[in-house]
Amino acid sequence: MGITIRLYLDFVRIGLMEGLAFRLRNLLALISYPVIILANYHLYRAVYANRPGGTIENHSVEEAIGYMLLVWTLRSIFQTRIDASVGERVRSGDVAIDLIRPISYPLAQMSHSLGASLHRGFTVTLPLLVLAVFFIPVSVPQTVSGWLLLFASVGFGFCIMVLTKFLVGMLAFYMEFNENLRFTFEMIQRVLGGLMIPLSFLPETVFHILQYLPFQYIYFVPAEVCLGKVADPVTVLLIPAAWVLGLAGVARWTMGSGVRRLSIQGG
Repeated sequence: MGITIRLYLDFVRIGLMEGLAFRLRNLLALISYPVIILANYHLYRAVYANRPGGTIENHSVEEAIGYMLLVWTLRSIFQTRIDASVGERVRSGDVAIDLIRPISYPLAQMSHSLGASLHRGFTVTLPLLVLAVFFIPVSVPQTVSGWLLLFASVGFGFCIMVLTKFLVGMLAFYMEFNENLRFTFEMIQRVLGGLMIPLSFLPETVFHILQYLPFQYIYFVPAEVCLGKVADPVTVLLIPAAWVLGLAGVARWTMGSGVRRLSIQGG
């Protein structure tokens, strides 16, 4: 057990080291994210300027701007290319080398993504937050239980993000995998996850339908937990935990099915 854990920790370390190798990418992120946040800041100010009562769906302008800062902060941590990495290795056949290793391929990829996210957290997210808090006030939990719920919701959001992207990469076993497919899914995940606008701003029927999908737990729920809008343990803990287990099961089944398909085709 100890040896297996160390193997996965090695993948975390590799993710950290690869992040150090791409300094230009981090520099571009440090430049682009403040621009995105500044643009959204003025956009929300303009939207709320003539709003009667100064609120939209129980969100004041300060809360909406705080939400925007929180979700883009999460985006800077969660951004991962696991779908491209997995898809390319499946398409090239290099995945066969990964499959003979005595470890779980999905868990190894998640560990690698965790390492990359930890690197971005220190090099991009932390400086971004330090800069932003001087200009944008954000509500944070006032209790220990509130912080625990926030950390748990962020953890579940990361797992759901990585697992869904891993499944997109696995599609290379069954269909032509290309950047258009990745881009399409990325846009779907951004909109349905609440990165573009709070999901509660959408029509009630649409918002109700989105409750049955896992994407809201990536950005929307963690941000709402931080703002104190959501504190129900069922919503924050049980449902996303069930989604993580379900997606992990689907990833395991898809991996097994893809391996059998690869073997049948003589891979």
